[in-house]
Amino acid sequence: RFREVKRQKVQQLVGMTAALVEREVEAWERQGMKPEALRERTRELVRALRYGSDGKDYFWIHDRQLTMVMHPYVPTLDGKDLSGNRDPRGKYLFREMVQVVEERQEGFVEYLWQYKDRADRIVPKISYVKGLSRWGWILGSGVYLEDVRSEVWIISRHILILFVILLLASALVTWLVTRRIMRPLGALLGHTRELARGGGDLTVAIHSDSRDEVGELSRNFSSFLATLRDMVGLTREHAEANRALAARMGEKIGDNAAAS
Repeated sequence: RFREVKRQKVQQLVGMTAALVEREVEAWERQGMKPEALRERTRELVRALRYGSDGKDYFWIHDRQLTMVMHPYVPTLDGKDLSGNRDPRGKYLFREMVQVVEERQEGFVEYLWQYKDRADRIVPKISYVKGLSRWGWILGSGVYLEDVRSEVWIISRHILILFVILLLASALVTWLVTRRIMRPLGALLGHTRELARGGGDLTVAIHSDSRDEVGELSRNFSSFLATLRDMVGLTREHAEANRALAARMGEKIGDNAAAS
């Protein structure tokens, strides 16, 4: 998928550059520039064009008679016959480029070529070529498969780093949420266990500022303890009153028995 994106990019760049060349040549013609000067001006215009992250991707021009018009990184090819030029695999790359242009006016060609300005490094390349309307010239530019693999690795590494960061953030959030939930739940469990055993401090209040279900449960449990505490208090008061009443009744019974 990423390789296809790079192919589309170089195709668009060649198309835009071809349109730029055509427009500039027409403008220079209107200014009265002579044919040889037009060709030289066009060569220098394309020679200076660069793109890419390192500013080293380039365009070249050769013609349909298989003569190199201009190559910015291999100037020794300028003016040379390319008909016998083959890549290390034996492909006649410039012949194929001319064939593509003659059949379809533009298209892709794959071959081996030096890596940008490094003549000692030969790598796979996919180029897009397009025929110009003047002088039988063909404009071309390409993308290196090593650059595609390198960019895929860089993107994959960034995605992996982002995934690890998101995973750590998710784990931290989970830990904080679990801690926020488990602490009050642990307190509730401890109090209910003590109450079930017949003990426990009914004066303890469980405080929670959270507005979630755990907070509501904590507040309801505190209200339950307060109600239970009040009930126990009333029961004690009734028991005290009953004991006092029983004591008074006992005293009266004793007095009556003594009087008889």
